[in-house]
Amino acid sequence: MIAAVSAAVVVGSVGVALVVGPERAARIVRGDPADVVAPEDASPAPELAGITEWLNSPPLTMASLRGRVVMVDFWTYSCINCRRTFPFLRALHETYGPRGLTIVGVHSPEFDFEKSPENVERAVRSLDVTWPVAMDPDKATWDAYRNRYWPADYIVDTNGLVRATHIGEGDEEEVEDVIRSLLPDPGPSRAARSDASSGRLTPERYLGYSRGGLVADGSTRTFADAPGEPDEVRLTGTFTGALEWVSAAAPGATVTLDYTARDVYSVMAPPAGTATPQRVEVLLGGAPVPAGRRGASVVEEGGRTYVVVAADDLYHVLTGPRSGRDRIALRAERAGVRWFTFTFGG
Repeated sequence: MIAAVSAAVVVGSVGVALVVGPERAARIVRGDPADVVAPEDASPAPELAGITEWLNSPPLTMASLRGRVVMVDFWTYSCINCRRTFPFLRALHETYGPRGLTIVGVHSPEFDFEKSPENVERAVRSLDVTWPVAMDPDKATWDAYRNRYWPADYIVDTNGLVRATHIGEGDEEEVEDVIRSLLPDPGPSRAARSDASSGRLTPERYLGYSRGGLVADGSTRTFADAPGEPDEVRLTGTFTGALEWVSAAAPGATVTLDYTARDVYSVMAPPAGTATPQRVEVLLGGAPVPAGRRGASVVEEGGRTYVVVAADDLYHVLTGPRSGRDRIALRAERAGVRWFTFTFGG
């Protein structure tokens, strides 16, 4: 298990402090907004490096974008924190794109399956990402910017200087104000605003061996049903372990977690090396999920509730009217399905 840590945002950040997991930014803790870095104190934006493919755009470079304000947005498609920023990014792109803003979404993968161009293309279509996307499978641009988080934004002025950074979700008005301050003619401000989720949520939970999982890499273990610590993943049945995931080694293998949140998401995948859809039963408090609590990925059949895991992706398994304390269980119908993470929303 990896505990959340606190960190201060570097000079020029819009938010001042944040709560993060090991790499994914969980939520912004509000603080006094910092000023935009003055040009004489700003650093040149690193060039985009190691980009293997572009979506929604011909190839771009930071040099070719000189004269425009650029928002370099690091994301990865299975990250729910990234997905929750998309309505804001879409509004910025539509409002300020014609006025001199270019958003470059740098897709730097966390998991190996996110390196697949086909998977990224599918995610861009399904998530309605309409701005330019640069595929950074080996994290060359990530390293050039010395980035550590998903999502993370680097706001570059018309002279190619990094004038502000922003980590995580939230602070939309402040981010928009920074962009507007750098545009020669920003026009009217964007009408729609949204607030980031707040309150105490269960932190992201990783199941793979490299993140403190319960099954050693390459081994198979059988777990008995037993009580666990709050917010800790429990396994029942037989599992095989790997660096990034655990896999059901037999039908009935079950992952259980007591959590505090409104929405629950899980990164899951079919058996390694295949595209065979897998049905995973979803239980809430030991029972089928009621209609009002089913996430977008859950279907009902014969009084039972399931997720059909047909691709390596993030699945929305639970929702509700408000954050609360509950227990979720995901039970494999057949051997082979893989679990990577649980993430949560308020």
